[in-house]
Amino acid sequence: MHLIKTAGVILVAVSVAGAGWACNDDGGGGSSLTLEEYFQEIDDLDAEFSQRSDEAFEDVSVEDPGSFRAAMEEFPGIIGDFVAALEAIDPPEEVQDAHNDAIEAGRDVQSEFERILDETADAASIEDFITAGDNDDAYVEANNRFETACLDLVQVAEDNDIETSLNCE
Repeated sequence: MHLIKTAGVILVAVSVAGAGWACNDDGGGGSSLTLEEYFQEIDDLDAEFSQRSDEAFEDVSVEDPGSFRAAMEEFPGIIGDFVAALEAIDPPEEVQDAHNDAIEAGRDVQSEFERILDETADAASIEDFITAGDNDDAYVEANNRFETACLDLVQVAEDNDIETSLNCE
């Protein structure tokens, strides 16, 4: 269930307050956010992503593949909003690389997810859709890169004694 895991990881995903986040550039070429503030913003995004994802799947029924499909079709937008919100954050230098990696991998996950949706338009069951994602090397690779970037961010938080609620699994 790697595809559902991605929904979880990305359901960490990424999303949501895209329009609400403003760029935090102080004009001096560096971030005006402290690490603590950065991780608070990321935790808030993660929580909002999880909430949107949960809402998308709350009416899904195993007996109704159409309900699952409808929920999955909402996912690229949720992922896209999350990535846009990440892009609007000007991260501190300590997390710049992992932050940029998360953005790039998030874009790739969104693109690959959209491709899988197109390729499984005629899937007869939830299992067919999940199998397609689990067996798709490009999608799995993008998802793994996103998870790695998330884990790298968590490591920076831990190295700096900052608590974060990021769930990368």
